[in-house]
Amino acid sequence: MRSRTNGREHFAHPAMGTMTLSHEAHEVARTDGHGLVVYQAEPGSPDHEAMVPLGHADPAAVTAGSPRPG
Repeated sequence: MRSRTNGREHFAHPAMGTMTLSHEAHEVARTDGHGLVVYQAEPGSPDHEAMVPLGHADPAAVTAGSPRPG
């Protein structure tokens, strides 16, 4: 893999509200243009706290949940 880009992006999640995440995009060698993008939030930040339930929840329950203020 070779790193291509990095930066920050803003997302508006229907249940968790607005989040700002850092990202890195990598080109995967010998895959004819395939890539891997990794998003992360600063540990302990409100964005991180909003992401934690997304990794452990039933997608239908998260979508139907109440939005986080922000």
